[in-house]
Amino acid sequence: MSTISPLNATNGFINSSELVSCTISTCPILTSYYNYRVSLAPNALFLALFSLSFLIYFLIFLFTWRHTRLTGMYFFLAMEVGIIFEVLGYAGRVISWKNQWGQNGFIMQIVCLAIAPAFFSAGIYLCLGRVVVVYSKKNSRLPPGWFTRIESLTTGDNVTIAGLATQVFTMFVFMSLCLDFGLRVRWSGSKTLPTTTSIPGTKTSPSKAIWSTKVEKSWLFKSFLVALAIATICVFWRSVFRVVELNTGWLGPLTFKQNLFVGFEGVLMIITAFVLAIFHPGFCMGEAMSGRLGGCEDRHYGD
Repeated sequence: MSTISPLNATNGFINSSELVSCTISTCPILTSYYNYRVSLAPNALFLALFSLSFLIYFLIFLFTWRHTRLTGMYFFLAMEVGIIFEVLGYAGRVISWKNQWGQNGFIMQIVCLAIAPAFFSAGIYLCLGRVVVVYSKKNSRLPPGWFTRIESLTTGDNVTIAGLATQVFTMFVFMSLCLDFGLRVRWSGSKTLPTTTSIPGTKTSPSKAIWSTKVEKSWLFKSFLVALAIATICVFWRSVFRVVELNTGWLGPLTFKQNLFVGFEGVLMIITAFVLAIFHPGFCMGEAMSGRLGGCEDRHYGD
């Protein structure tokens, strides 16, 4: 069988009907949907790890949902949906390892892996909103509810370059706001809760100062803040890489680098999923995760 050149593709794209019978031994790799031989080991490993993380988040939710309430459920759903997309994406890449000329695996991985981090971002922003409530929202330039509101405006477009660029810009703004918030908390020395915050199960909060101090001073909460920062940086780094990669097109130089994809896509998202599972907000923030958007516990949470 004669080899098929990528130059035979119409308008710069590979004609899948001509390559349906291709195999590794009969057609050049450059005629496949990938510019390299898809490696099984890292993709199978990511598939296994994300599947494991799905189970971990589910079990943690079962243990924490009673005291985390709606906020805990929102975080659980955001992370689990993101992980499901990661699992589907790497399942697609494993399928592509078997047949790099098959369209199904390629579409699965490109769509699912593009969407997944948007849900991780939503979970991160939700947690940031709760951190603001703990330290007192007067130290934040944005009300706590806006951390999730603004992120939800960009989630639907994250499958495009423009959407990815928007996500990068949004995350940069929020990272800047978080840094500003941390500095304002440190400089002001004010770490009191809003007067409308209630302890779960009560209508008022006569001991809110004690509750706030208990959360703030715990090593678990401090560890969670570090984990949240790591997760935020990972998602931001990954998004910047994908914008640069896709900005040069599917035949750009970065699309030929499987090692960059593994490191800046798979590894960073695995770190994000596991660091927030190990230092899960349901364990590390305790009652601080029990707020409800527009609910009685944080009456002004969505201001």
